[in-house]
Amino acid sequence: MNWQFHFLLARESENLLITFMDGLSPQDYPWIWIGIGTIAMVLEFIVPGMFIFFVGFSMTVTGLLMLWLPLSTLFQFLIFSIVCIFSIIFGSAFIKKFFPSEVSEDRMIKDDYVNQIVAVTEDILLNQKGGRVHFRGTEWDAYSTTERIPSGEKVRILSRDNLTFIVERIHR
Repeated sequence: MNWQFHFLLARESENLLITFMDGLSPQDYPWIWIGIGTIAMVLEFIVPGMFIFFVGFSMTVTGLLMLWLPLSTLFQFLIFSIVCIFSIIFGSAFIKKFFPSEVSEDRMIKDDYVNQIVAVTEDILLNQKGGRVHFRGTEWDAYSTTERIPSGEKVRILSRDNLTFIVERIHR
């Protein structure tokens, strides 16, 4: 039963596309490429990442070429694919060269966290990950090398192993 539904849905989608395309003449195709490409490039301002821009740029180039050259559907998609691949490869290199990332490799200054006192949110285990502490507005994995520490206790951060803090209990 499920496959019949998918078949009918595909057939209806195809009929809808054919109905839409029947109302268009081949002279409209370049403008469709250019219009969708322009929309994609404008969307890049809303959804950052530059990938959508390169796809939109490729669509616009394809549409502009179609204004001067009569291209078959196969060549339209071939040109779009080639321009898209090259624009992503060379465009991303250009973007990285002229607009370097502002994020440093380690957003937390080296050893800035050492000796900070934090609250345990989940029991900290002895020599194994699984415990959690609250530090600077978020929870971090943590473990102790000396003892098991229950939730609610205060601990001192000794060091960090990747994204896991190594802590010790504060004795009062």
